[in-house]
Amino acid sequence: MALDDAGRAAFIAMFQAGWLLECAWTESLVLLVLRTRCVRGADRPRRLLAMMVGIMLVASALLALGPAVQLIGLAALPAWYLGVVALLSVLYLVVVSVIKRVYLSRASSLF
Repeated sequence: MALDDAGRAAFIAMFQAGWLLECAWTESLVLLVLRTRCVRGADRPRRLLAMMVGIMLVASALLALGPAVQLIGLAALPAWYLGVVALLSVLYLVVVSVIKRVYLSRASSLF
């Protein structure tokens, strides 16, 4: 089924809003994974970093779900999309954690 011009524009605006949300979440959460030596245990990120990541997650979700997203030319996402992004983010973080663990088994530091 082909979309008309209005349908294409709406699809593009929603796709870009979803991409923005997904990128904001995964990039913010990857900071936490790369910052700590291990996921569990005493090596936890500093409070300021954890707070900044939390603020980024909430702010990007509110932006993507609310009417303010139209100010930047995107379309508001349905609420169920947060669940999809959360699931994809968890899967992405599992992959990042595995790759980090393999890398750290061969090197002494991430940097």
